[in-house]
Amino acid sequence: MTDRKLWRTGASACFAGKMDESVLEAYAKAEVKSTELSFKDAYFDEIEWDKLPLWMKNTGTEVWSIHLPFARNNLNIAYIDNEVCKATMIRHKELISRAGNAGLKVVVVHPSSEPIPDENRKLLLDRSAENLGKLCEYAKEYGMQVAVEDLPRTCLGNCKEDILYLLSQNPDLRVCFDTNHLLKETNEAFVRAVGDKIITLHVSDYDFIDEKHVFPGDGLIDWKALQGELEAVNYNGPFMYELNPKDQDGRRTLEDLRANHLHIMNL
Repeated sequence: MTDRKLWRTGASACFAGKMDESVLEAYAKAEVKSTELSFKDAYFDEIEWDKLPLWMKNTGTEVWSIHLPFARNNLNIAYIDNEVCKATMIRHKELISRAGNAGLKVVVVHPSSEPIPDENRKLLLDRSAENLGKLCEYAKEYGMQVAVEDLPRTCLGNCKEDILYLLSQNPDLRVCFDTNHLLKETNEAFVRAVGDKIITLHVSDYDFIDEKHVFPGDGLIDWKALQGELEAVNYNGPFMYELNPKDQDGRRTLEDLRANHLHIMNL
């Protein structure tokens, strides 16, 4: 069993809107020790990937993961058109190689976009599983793990059954648990079912009706109970915030985020 007080505070780089050494310096100053690269697709080509290892060393802040870009009609590993899937895989592998060479550890990927009609669900679930397997094999060459993210509404991965099926098809696949996406079951039930396959988080709160990406405590999640479930399955990755970048009652700084984490972990 792990200890929540040892989970380092993290925040998606979408909170900063860019990635350079000044961003990691600001994260370090606020005691936010981990970040995830999460941007619109085109921005990934602007990152100075070769400088990332030095920036991490200089600031003591890790770039832990890359969130592969996604879209409804392209950048979708489970799209109905095979050619779209092939193009997505080419782009994803390109970004995995850049991230792996820079020393990142985890690749976060959406299993699909939406809407997904019921009649196509099994076909696209299998297509997603196949492509996730290919990404896992490719990421292993760079010492990285692929973590599939649970998603809301009609997306693939909107329940523990979908995620468990994807895991059953790919023994190397792991999970990014987004705490504000599940609409069919409780977070606690999901964590118990998926267990130690969870290697990274996207942390935010919501109203159980749809994703909101608000600060923990501003929604309905029982954070004490949820952290207890994560401890019980030996979660030991970062507490990676992925918040709506809009101002939330005046709280919009890394210091606000760090203060929120200190509060949550001490519940």
